[in-house]
Amino acid sequence: MLTRTADSLYWMSRNIERSEKIAGLLATELTTVLETSNQEEMIKSELETIVSISASEEDARLVAERDQLNVADVTNFLLFSEKNPNSIYNCVRIARENARTTRDHLSDDFWMIINGFHLLMNEKKHLNISAPDIQHLLHQVKMTSLSAQGIIESTVTRGNDYRMIKIGKWIERADFTVRILLALCKKSKDHPELAGYYMTQALQFVNGSAAYLREHQPIMNPSYVIEFILNKSNFPCSILYCVEKLLISIKRIDKDNGTSYSYFLTQQIKDITDGLKELEDMEMELSSCIHTFNRHYEKLQVS
Repeated sequence: MLTRTADSLYWMSRNIERSEKIAGLLATELTTVLETSNQEEMIKSELETIVSISASEEDARLVAERDQLNVADVTNFLLFSEKNPNSIYNCVRIARENARTTRDHLSDDFWMIINGFHLLMNEKKHLNISAPDIQHLLHQVKMTSLSAQGIIESTVTRGNDYRMIKIGKWIERADFTVRILLALCKKSKDHPELAGYYMTQALQFVNGSAAYLREHQPIMNPSYVIEFILNKSNFPCSILYCVEKLLISIKRIDKDNGTSYSYFLTQQIKDITDGLKELEDMEMELSSCIHTFNRHYEKLQVS
């Protein structure tokens, strides 16, 4: 496979996954903000959280400095802003462009979904849409991502093109989960009286509430929640699950003839999984738990 083809498939996959995660995050927070409509400081804090998770540190700082931590500005920033490289609009645009350059590796059904949704986003971008319409559009983003991934599973042959798509997906999912944990653990550390609330949010943001509650009483003990999100081997959004899937994909691409770089990458991922397993039976304070994981994860440098 040509390097530029692998690169296009990788970034197409990452941006599809990123658009889905940001859409879910924004949809959840818009509902939360609606329920706290008379508490301005809480609303500002909620919006600050999702911006810090979804945008770069520099962009998040600029939003705060420009006093744009309000529902309308944050929604536009995360949904339609062309200046925000991580906006849903830009994610869909980049995914569509990468899909266009790799058409011969993808099915016509996949192209129709990505191209059609790109056209819809262009149309919606220039309209003054209502709050219910925004929620509907965010739901469409999530359904488009899930449909696209379903088509990939059903139509793409299990060669290196498929594996590059999967590598992009698992790296993006792990990266986004780390961003969620770091942001909400910082909030919990600053406001320990609200730790249960922030842990509930963390589970909502990774779509893990139902899975967590099936195994634990409805008490949001931070150490249990963090261990679940970091280390639950059969939960598809846990970081351990993502990095183990990532390792499998890399090994299948290289087989027995790995390059020095892929060997290095494989070792870094192995360090991450070993580090996660070390946490499995440990009772750690929230901040030290995240620090221990981050010490392993930062080696991968996937942001």
